[in-house]
Amino acid sequence: MVRKNKINKLVIQTNALPSSSRWYPGAGIYRDVFVYIGGDKATGAGIEPGDVFVTTPTTEDVRAEVQVSADKDTEAVLLVEIFDKFGQKAAEKQSKIQLTAHEKTMAKMKFRMENAFLWSQETPDLYTIKCTLTVNGVVTACG
Repeated sequence: MVRKNKINKLVIQTNALPSSSRWYPGAGIYRDVFVYIGGDKATGAGIEPGDVFVTTPTTEDVRAEVQVSADKDTEAVLLVEIFDKFGQKAAEKQSKIQLTAHEKTMAKMKFRMENAFLWSQETPDLYTIKCTLTVNGVVTACG
């Protein structure tokens, strides 16, 4: 259980069991470890890491796909904003979505970007996308 505004402690234990491996019976963590605390406890909805996909079929068309998870059936509002290299808002769309309990709901949005800054080795211009999920007037996910 995570306690807000308190110091929380995460303990990870590994056990080196005898004969637990054919070659090396040691124990430990050998890969990256990520801790994710998802969704909002009050609303039960959230956007998990890796569930935002952006594609650019052409230099003017941008498509965003956002998978939203929910613990219960509810309606939400998803706001997707795109910011340019200067931090200026280049595009935004908002959509109402119906979330289904214990499933990921896919929200698809299309944007039209006029005069986009294109990426190249000489000008590696990148855009930032920000997704804000609101359920019953409460912002539950933002990133």
